[in-house]
Amino acid sequence: MEMPKSHDEWLALRLKGIGGSEAAAVIGQSPWCSNVELWKRKTGRVTAPDISNNQAVQYGHDAEPLLRGLFALDYAGRYRTEYISEFDMVHHPEHPYIFATLDGRLTELETGRKGVLEIKTTSILRSMQKEQWWQDGSPASRNSIIAKFYTNYSQPAGILQYSTPNSNMSMATTPRISAVSAAPIP
Repeated sequence: MEMPKSHDEWLALRLKGIGGSEAAAVIGQSPWCSNVELWKRKTGRVTAPDISNNQAVQYGHDAEPLLRGLFALDYAGRYRTEYISEFDMVHHPEHPYIFATLDGRLTELETGRKGVLEIKTTSILRSMQKEQWWQDGSPASRNSIIAKFYTNYSQPAGILQYSTPNSNMSMATTPRISAVSAAPIP
């Protein structure tokens, strides 16, 4: 499948399948979108709200290149990190309706094995939110489902969870946790 060349083309392609960020909604685990709402969006019954001006969404978008750079620095001896474009969509070879828009591509230096870099950010305002976001040393709930979606899609050996718990890159009063998942792909 050809990579989209514009934001509008990317949005149109997203309507034709299920991406990693929608995996939690499919199984009823997303706090932002139910599986019924997602079905309505995918079948054209309703239009998804434009969240591009949402402060948290904008923060995640703006922080992504910085976090990708930190990951590349921290793991320079283990991975080569590559960024194609904001529209880097990969479709499952047998089920093209399953796709991911990659935050980065990884190549394990020792083995040449390919992988996916998935970056997520969140605001942690109370300790309970940190517990909900971070369980057993890895991102919980929706973000964990995204990582599992990519993992099951590619059947890798494992996922690397990389976090920067002290990354207060925007507002000093809003501590943030960022998670970067690295999972091999075929």
